[in-house]
Formats: sequence, C-alpha cells, structure tokens
Amino acid sequence: MKPLLDVLVILDALDKEGSFAAASAKLYKTPSALSYTIHK
Repeated sequence: MKPLLDVLVILDALDKEGSFAAASAKLYKTPSALSYTIHK
C-alpha cells in the first residue's frame, strides 16, 4: 500500500472500532505499528 492509503485505512479502522487495540486487531497489526504509520 502507498503511505497515504495506509494512514486512511488506519484512520477508518480507528473510527469504526473506537480504539487502537480494536483497530490493530482488525488490521492484524500491533497498536505501535499503527501509531508509527500515522506519525510518519
């Protein structure tokens, strides 16, 4: 995935799931990986 698309997918999952833990489980990534991708 392209970096911008990665961020949009993560933000969408965060909105739908309501937390980093739930979003990371849905995306099969660790919460720290989501945070790192957003802050890049």
